[in-house]
Order: sequence, then C-alpha cells, then structure tokens
Amino acid sequence: MDFETLSPESNIKFQQARRQAQLSQLANLLRGHNRNLLSFDEVRQKLGLRQSRRLGRQQIALDNIVGSVGRYQEFTVDFLPRIGSKSLAMRWRGLYDLANGATGFPPIQAFQVGPAYFVEDGNHRVSVARTNGAKSIEAYVTVYDTPADLTTIAALRGRLADDSADRTASEAKAKSTLLISSLFTL
Repeated sequence: MDFETLSPESNIKFQQARRQAQLSQLANLLRGHNRNLLSFDEVRQKLGLRQSRRLGRQQIALDNIVGSVGRYQEFTVDFLPRIGSKSLAMRWRGLYDLANGATGFPPIQAFQVGPAYFVEDGNHRVSVARTNGAKSIEAYVTVYDTPADLTTIAALRGRLADDSADRTASEAKAKSTLLISSLFTL
C-alpha cells in the first residue's frame, strides 16, 4: 500500500485527528492533567493478574477502552494519533478507507480488567472507529480475573466521586481510567 492508493478523504481525516491530538495534549499540559492511555503490562503487574479466560467475540463500548498492550504511547486517551510518522499515517489511512468501504475491518483483540478494556491488537482500528463516531467495536475479548473489586478498592482510597446512575459514557471512561490508575498509588 502506498499513499497514491489511499483516498484524499483519509488524508484529511488523519490530519484532523493529528491536529485534535496536538490540541488535546497542549490543553492537558496547560491544565496539568495526565490523560494518557494506560499500559496493560503495568496494570497486570500491579494487580498481579494471572488467570484469564476467553469470552469470544462481542461488542464493546469504545468509551470503556482505557489502555493498550504495546502502543499506549502512540495514541491519546481518546485514541487520536500522537505521532505523524509515515507508517502510522499509512496504516491509519488504509484502515479508514477499509472501514468506510463495503467490507469494514475485522474485530480487534482486547483484554478486559473489571470495567476497563485494553487493546491487544487493533489500536489503529479503535482510532478510526472513534474518528468515524462509532460508539462500540467488535472484539475478541479475554477477561482477566481481578483479585478484588476495583470499585471497592478505589472507593476505599477516596479516589472516586459518588457514582450516579445517569453518568455519561465519557464519565464512565474517566471512572474506569481512574479506577485502574488509583491502583498505581497503593
């Protein structure tokens, strides 16, 4: 695949996503917020996750994806591309064209820890799906059994605001991220 075979629309969308990522990073820097994707390997180590089981193919909410196995530094917390390398741009644009074509793209692979998901394979697909306004994505899910209820642990540490039944999807994502992140300060 080369740039000539990719649609002009994919270039526009990729450039918009890159600009949005840069603005988001700048705003977070100015506010003093750390809004990075979480590293699954760090979470697995901190929680001592060992037991897993395959759940199979299912739809998962994009807002519940809070991290990645290996590419957590390449995307913002909203899965916007942080870097503009040629290889990332080509991969992203190719998947954009595929997603907007007749066939779509294949399911991602994800690990589930409590309410949160981590992308094992498919970070670019998540990025493209979010750019396209999708609310969920098909995934082959492997769930890790957690040694304790994440909500209970985080609440005991005083790191959660009161839970409300009518919170929005973005609040749910923030809460999932906070639940996992709070465990790093044990």
